[in-house]
Amino acid sequence: MAKGRTMAVVPVRGFTLFELLVVMLLIGITISFVSLNVQRDEGRIAGQEARRLAALLNHMREETVLLGKTIAVRVDSQDRSYSFLQADEGWQLITADDVLRVRRLPETLTVSVEILEAFEGAEDLIIADAGGDLTPFTVAITGGSRTHYVTLDDTQNVTVATEAPEAN
Repeated sequence: MAKGRTMAVVPVRGFTLFELLVVMLLIGITISFVSLNVQRDEGRIAGQEARRLAALLNHMREETVLLGKTIAVRVDSQDRSYSFLQADEGWQLITADDVLRVRRLPETLTVSVEILEAFEGAEDLIIADAGGDLTPFTVAITGGSRTHYVTLDDTQNVTVATEAPEAN
């Protein structure tokens, strides 16, 4: 090395262990908030789907009275869907109606149904007769840790609740 010349020492810059731990902690907190919001969203979506089903059941009942037909809904737990059928030489899928059409729930939701007073040959159907009376039922739609129950009460009102209905 030549005399009179000094080499400049460039300090090596990097993150300290403490700085890395703080960043990892912040990432962990952010992820926990996101996962909590996702669970809440699944519960909110389950509630929306339960209210939609209740509205469609009321619409189905109005259609039966106006048209003098018997219409039913079949809930498929495996496929997470429900479809509307009309009594026309057996139960036929309704295909020409934009409202009473097959509905599929998002993959994050589950659905189950209990028919309380089933008709012979139609044990898996919620039926609305031409007078507007519905088969007593309970449909449970679950998202995350929240379940919403769509039920028919004693006065033939379709209701949505977050608590399971009492057994009669």
